[in-house]
Amino acid sequence: MPNLKQICVFLAVIAVSVCIGFIGLFSAYGLSQGYDVPSGLYHLLQPARQAVLDNPPVDDLPWQRISWIADIENLALDESSGLTASHLHPDIFWSINDSGGKPILYAFDLDGMTVGEWPVAAESNIDWESMDSFVLDGVSYIAIGDTGNNFRWRRQVSILVVKEPISLLPAANPVSIEWQFNYRYPEGYRDSEALTVDVGAHKIYVLSKRHYPPEL
Repeated sequence: MPNLKQICVFLAVIAVSVCIGFIGLFSAYGLSQGYDVPSGLYHLLQPARQAVLDNPPVDDLPWQRISWIADIENLALDESSGLTASHLHPDIFWSINDSGGKPILYAFDLDGMTVGEWPVAAESNIDWESMDSFVLDGVSYIAIGDTGNNFRWRRQVSILVVKEPISLLPAANPVSIEWQFNYRYPEGYRDSEALTVDVGAHKIYVLSKRHYPPEL
């Protein structure tokens, strides 16, 4: 029978082996994607910042109260990560899935009932996190923020802009990308999960998630 010391050593060896294996897989995946692996490991292993826990309380204002309207019917939209109202179709909303999902625009109505799906002509959905609809020169567009960076190891993030589908009938071809903005933050990586388009100023504003106060 092994004694307590032997059991503890055995469990410690198993724990270390699991940690080394996880770090190895994490690093191998990051390197295969061209990510900044040291930055990813640093942000993976560091403890939560105290500043996040010390955010000041927000007043309970009427506009902050949530009203439950409906459930999303489409089971394929299982991690809705962005939502915007249509400028062309009354009471229609567009949404996208989070990282790992297919590059697809999903449409549903006020009751959450599925209207349709429109594939986007993008190579992949690395980490789609946000979206906004806007009208420019009489044309309705949808901006999609591929700006998620949970481990802050993506060297470059993107914003994709597509024309909003004019018809809600199924389309034969994917929605083409009108513009794609690939960029880096000048002061280090950011995990950004919200964006809005200011047409008048010809600017896209992106809001950081893991910094306090948040950075715009």
